[in-house]
Amino acid sequence: MIVGIDPGLNTLAVYQGSESVVFTTVNLKTTRDKLGRIYNFFCSFFKKHSITGVFLECVAYGAKARVADLGAVNGIILLASLRSCVPDPILVPSTKWKYAVLGKGNSSKEEVAAWVESNYNKHFETQHEYDAFCIWRYGTILGRNYERS
Repeated sequence: MIVGIDPGLNTLAVYQGSESVVFTTVNLKTTRDKLGRIYNFFCSFFKKHSITGVFLECVAYGAKARVADLGAVNGIILLASLRSCVPDPILVPSTKWKYAVLGKGNSSKEEVAAWVESNYNKHFETQHEYDAFCIWRYGTILGRNYERS
């Protein structure tokens, strides 16, 4: 099973074939507690499922978001994958998956949601879920025998 992950320190989403999982840490106060909860979530998630590919959005160069927090979350997910013996996650900048899936690397959040809804008739509660779906779709486009870059 291929999974697409849209990471975030407060909210993240995982899409796996037919369902999405939204995970939140907003009720926790410290970054350390949030990262610990994310680590435990992914260790459990990876052990429960037969994972063949992990595609994880990474911070693009020049991003204005909270880069340090996203880097820490990605590091925790990478560590959980290592400890759970799943394939090494492929880090994918948002511009790369947006271009491959939607045909436009700088697609807006609204364009991503509209594309998913019109092409797959899927409706999600959060933007994280739309992004995780598209990251998963990117992984399925590359297939199971993808090259590590």
